[in-house]
Amino acid sequence: MEKIPGEKRFHFGDGTSAKSLSELKAKIETISYDEFYHHVNPEKNDFANWVEHVIKDKELARKLRAVSSIVETVELLNEAISPFEAEDGEKEEDLQARIEEQLFSELPPAVEEEVPEIRVEPATIEEVAEEPSLPTREELEFAGRTPGAPVTTREPAHTPIKELSERHAVRHKEEQMRFFVRQFFYGFLFGTVVGLILGRVISLLS
Repeated sequence: MEKIPGEKRFHFGDGTSAKSLSELKAKIETISYDEFYHHVNPEKNDFANWVEHVIKDKELARKLRAVSSIVETVELLNEAISPFEAEDGEKEEDLQARIEEQLFSELPPAVEEEVPEIRVEPATIEEVAEEPSLPTREELEFAGRTPGAPVTTREPAHTPIKELSERHAVRHKEEQMRFFVRQFFYGFLFGTVVGLILGRVISLLS
């Protein structure tokens, strides 16, 4: 492919640009949902337009216009890029295989060693209780999100599910701590009032 001049490259909102399908795919995997849907919406598809008019691949542009999500867009770009990457990868794998075969053939015979037995103690109830769990339907509704409703977020598209789950676990523990503090305060206040009333009653009776 001929070199693409700067003014014809695909420019993103953060000032970066892409001059090939590989660079376009790599950047789409890191942008936020807001920026992606700024380029891809019912009125336009900037990625498809750039592929058709700059890369000159009308078939890929047609396929891109038929999808509307980050995952589907990246999959189509992968399919368009993979034939070239697979050809280079096969050459690298053949070379790596020959090097490994030569190295292993020169090594002395392996000596079997006794592997120590590893015992895993079963988790206690307290340890299991500390494991973060996925949010329930009630917790999602309390947070203002109904299951099945469209999700709008500024989280990067590649944010791991594990990280989101850990954030929820931290918030859940904070809510539990606030709940226990409130219960202790109300119990202390109730006990004080009852004690004053009983003291007053005893003093009147005596």
